Amino acid sequence: MGSESGFPELKVYYPIALIRQMCLNEDKNSQRSGESLVVKLGRRTYAGVVVVLIAVTALAVYLGYVPNSGQTSQPAVASSVLSDPAADIGNNPIFLDVVSARVVRSESNLLFSATMSSEIPKTPTSFVAFGWFITSGVTSVNQPIVVLIYDPAVGNWAASIFVGRPPSPSTRGLSFTLEGNVATVSIPLQALGSPESFTWHVVSRTTPFAGTGPGTSGTPVIDRAPDSGDVTWPAT
Repeated sequence: MGSESGFPELKVYYPIALIRQMCLNEDKNSQRSGESLVVKLGRRTYAGVVVVLIAVTALAVYLGYVPNSGQTSQPAVASSVLSDPAADIGNNPIFLDVVSARVVRSESNLLFSATMSSEIPKTPTSFVAFGWFITSGVTSVNQPIVVLIYDPAVGNWAASIFVGRPPSPSTRGLSFTLEGNVATVSIPLQALGSPESFTWHVVSRTTPFAGTGPGTSGTPVIDRAPDSGDVTWPAT
């Protein structure tokens, strides 16, 4: 249906192919009606501008510059990150040297990750463990530790939540990944009682979690990050 000006009335959601066909039809109609060259050029210019505007708008929506009708604003990601000096573990294997670590919320889960100085072997030759100690802010679970352990006697990696002192596993079979030099464990937030915040640090070690000492659990650690104190999740 045409407008008062004689130009076709277009809507922004028309497919570009349809608009192109409309322009061709208009051109044929103008030829049959004997329209002047100025009117013909006006029609073609109008249609060309509309096509360009629709294409640019579609590209902007695709790239995320313009929200489409289904988009909603995303909440800020709750996370905290720490860094630690490299090469501070003496003669120990450098895949136990923590250089950074992170805790981030992903929907209803918490992702605990640690980045090491070198690639973490899929099958170490001896016992290896990474542990994220939650030191305050969690009252529903007794002194939880998120652990990722390789036990050569078993022959595979396993992720769990340890509780109490001495620590003992309370939740087994957690999801984890080993990608290059990054170890990540995913746990349900509700496994910690869905706390609004907590403090934490991470350790690497070559001995099982045992004993009663804070942070070290009574047996030596290879690396601790940060070297002292704790990090708050989420960062403020």
